[in-house]
Amino acid sequence: MWVVGVLPLLFLLAADFTAEGMKALEEMKYQEAADLFTKAVAADPADYAANFNLALAYSLLGKPAEAIPAYKKTLELKPGLYEAELNLGILLVGQKQPKDAIAYLEGATEKKPKEFRPRNYLSKALLDSGDFAKAEESYKISVQLDAKSAAAQLGLAQSQARQNRLADAAEHYQIGRAHV
Repeated sequence: MWVVGVLPLLFLLAADFTAEGMKALEEMKYQEAADLFTKAVAADPADYAANFNLALAYSLLGKPAEAIPAYKKTLELKPGLYEAELNLGILLVGQKQPKDAIAYLEGATEKKPKEFRPRNYLSKALLDSGDFAKAEESYKISVQLDAKSAAAQLGLAQSQARQNRLADAAEHYQIGRAHV
């Protein structure tokens, strides 16, 4: 009987922590938000939104080592969540784990194929993982989505250069340099 009475209380506590955490995020008080979302997750570990917002707070604090497992937990609870796939993929690329990032970025790209950001990070992950042919194909799509992106043009050039196609790469190096 006592356990039944505690469960609603825990739910209310989690809701309060989440509401306060959202307010802290909006006010750019990221450490406070992380602390509050940590409490929300402790009160309800199955709350994917609290886990996501905890990961986001850690990301905004520049703490990828803490954000990565929180994003993974979010995706365990809510598979295919676009924002979690994208943010996790970006963090993994930034942490020099491109092979681990590819699946998450492919998922994000499949959900929003006309969005430049997930496509360009997928391209970078492919390039950094050494799959130069796939990187080239992906960067071509990035360039179609945003022809003025220096990062996409230079990435395309790098993927071509690493395949010993220097004449093709030269054109994209020039375009990329023009947009820097």
